[in-house]
Amino acid sequence: MLLRRLQEERRYELAEMSDKFESTQNRFLQDVKNSKALLLRMEQAAGLGNRLVALVSGYVWSFLSDRALVVEWVSYDQPIVHRSKEVSTMIDLGHFLSLPVKIELNQVLNNDKLMREFAWDFKSWKHLRDDDVAAIQFHSRHGLQSLKDDRVVVLTAISYFAGLILSEGSIPKAIQGRTELLFSSISRYILSPSPDISKHVDSFYLRNFAGYKIIGVHLRTVKYMTEQEQHTALRCAEFLSHGDASKIFVASDAQSGIELARRVLGKEVLVLESVEPGRQGKRALLDGWKNVLLLSKVDALVATSRSSYAILASGMGGGLASGRPFYDVYDNTCIKVICPFPVIQRDHPLAAIQRDYNKTCLSPHLRLKFNRE
Repeated sequence: MLLRRLQEERRYELAEMSDKFESTQNRFLQDVKNSKALLLRMEQAAGLGNRLVALVSGYVWSFLSDRALVVEWVSYDQPIVHRSKEVSTMIDLGHFLSLPVKIELNQVLNNDKLMREFAWDFKSWKHLRDDDVAAIQFHSRHGLQSLKDDRVVVLTAISYFAGLILSEGSIPKAIQGRTELLFSSISRYILSPSPDISKHVDSFYLRNFAGYKIIGVHLRTVKYMTEQEQHTALRCAEFLSHGDASKIFVASDAQSGIELARRVLGKEVLVLESVEPGRQGKRALLDGWKNVLLLSKVDALVATSRSSYAILASGMGGGLASGRPFYDVYDNTCIKVICPFPVIQRDHPLAAIQRDYNKTCLSPHLRLKFNRE
């Protein structure tokens, strides 16, 4: 009953937030020259997971500071090297989401009059990077009010900065302490998938998930998850799936992860059949987004908090607050964690600066150790 009541409250809060967002976006287009805006500039090398988490954070920032949200997405056909040394391409935002026209910078850039009005004072714009330690410290202390006099704030997003935005003093008292379910609601609004994506995800869900307890596994094979941790994740999922009417769904960033899952768990493991998993090409990128959406619907998620895909899936699903626990894999240990907000990436500067922020995430309810066979 309590969870249902909280979910009803979220729907009401989300309706208010979405109405305000629509109003602010419309007001911006009617008076571009004088309107305040957050220009969220996606770092070209930022992967899809980081971009989408940053987009949710940007929406929250724009709402709390009463700014229009303008997104410079940047797509490219020629592969470039990501900072994790992975090679990737990127396609237009409209392929992923149903709301891009409301937020993309192209609607300004493609109109000479709007562009002149928007950029008239560009020399005075405030520029930040979301992985800049000084910027994170500055805003953690002073909150968003420190930028109230800047007409346009430009934030280059390469990582995860929701903790910066929802730090104490920034978030309204009305929603403090309930951010995990609010994040879930917000992400499902601003990251509403395109009709074609929704159709495919819903079809897979009805054919494979409906009526079963689903344990989701995300194997991040490149750099962020060791081979030992991949085995640990699969054994943990196998343990959690014991009982009737259970299935295991596996998503990975490489075909080697899928092959490993089938060797360890058997061919009956659920997989979104696709082209070679990865970061290159339209199909691979769209399948990656479908996997995030499917992982957000599982009953428990086993992954690493170093993966932005896993963080986003957990956040969209509501985490432990919605009865969907996140199990973080460290070496041979699978840890059930609790977080008031989606798990922060271990390597982010914010983890070092705000140690208390990460404390609840790293206080395990349950630790499971698995020896590699």
